[in-house]
Amino acid sequence: MMANQYEPNGVKYFPGPPCLASKKFRSVCETASCCLKIGPFGLQFFHRNRNGIMAFGACTSLLSLILTIFACLSLSGTSDAVSSYPWATQSIALMQDNGDSVDIDVYIGLSGVAFESSVDGVGNMTDFIKWSDDTCADNTDDNPLQLTNECEDCKEATEAYVGTVVISAITLLPQLSTDLTRRSTRGDLNCQKFFGTFTALLGFVTGISGLLSYKGTCIDAFGSVQACNQDGSGCVDLETDLGIGYTCLLLATIFKLVDFTIHLLTPTPPYRHDADTNVLFDPESGESNKKGEPELNSIAMKRT
Repeated sequence: MMANQYEPNGVKYFPGPPCLASKKFRSVCETASCCLKIGPFGLQFFHRNRNGIMAFGACTSLLSLILTIFACLSLSGTSDAVSSYPWATQSIALMQDNGDSVDIDVYIGLSGVAFESSVDGVGNMTDFIKWSDDTCADNTDDNPLQLTNECEDCKEATEAYVGTVVISAITLLPQLSTDLTRRSTRGDLNCQKFFGTFTALLGFVTGISGLLSYKGTCIDAFGSVQACNQDGSGCVDLETDLGIGYTCLLLATIFKLVDFTIHLLTPTPPYRHDADTNVLFDPESGESNKKGEPELNSIAMKRT
C-alpha cells in the first residue's frame, strides 16, 4: 500500500510522473530554466488556497471534457444525432405553386446536414446529406435547397476541423490529471505548472481559431443563401443560429482559459524554485530521493 498518500492538511497526494526519477530527464524538464522561471510566478493567495482553487480547475476541465463530448456527438453520421446536437440551425417557410406551405428545418453538423420538412397535406419528411456523399456536390432532388457550393464549403471545413475536435477531447484528460496533481504542495512540480499552463493556453487559442474558421467557412456560408418559392417569388435570407454542438465546444474552450489562469497564477512551492533543493518524493516509501526534502516540505507546509 502506498505510504503517505495524504498531506498534513488532508489533501491527497498525487505523485509526479515516473520519468522524473531520471536525473537527466529532470535536468531538461523539471529544473530547466523555463520551468524554474515559470514556477515562482503567481500569487501567494493561490498558493495558500491551492487545494480549493485547483479543485475548481479540475471541475472546469471535467466540465470542458463533458461539453466537448456532447459537441462530438454529431460525428456519428446519423440524421438523429445531427438534428439533436447540431452546430447550426435554420428554419425556412416557403410556398408551393399549389398554395401549400413548406416548412424546412435545417440542422448542420460535423458529419452532414439534416433537413426536416413539413408539407401541407403530405406530412413530415426527413433528408440527410453526409459531407462525403455525392449528393453534396450534385444538384439532385436529395438536396432540398440545392446548396451545392455551400455543401462543398462545409465538407472541406469539417474535414479540416474534425481532427481538432477529437484531439481537444483527448488532451483534456492529461489536463484534468495536472489539475489534480497540483492540488497538493508535495505533488506540485514546475514542469506540471508549465504543462498545465501551456496545454490550456494552446487548447484555448486553437479552439477559438478553429471555431471562428468553421463558423466563417461553413455556418456563415449557409447563412448567405436565399430561399425562394417555386415561382421565384418571396425570397428570404436564411438566418443561421448557432446550435448546441457549437455552443458546447465554445463553452468548453472558454473553460480552458479559466484553467490557464488558475495554473499561471498558482506558484509552485518555494523549494521547487531552485535546482539544488528541487527534489522528488518517492511515493512508495514516502522518502525523498535527496536528503533534506522532508524538512523542506514541512517548511513549505507551514508557510501555507
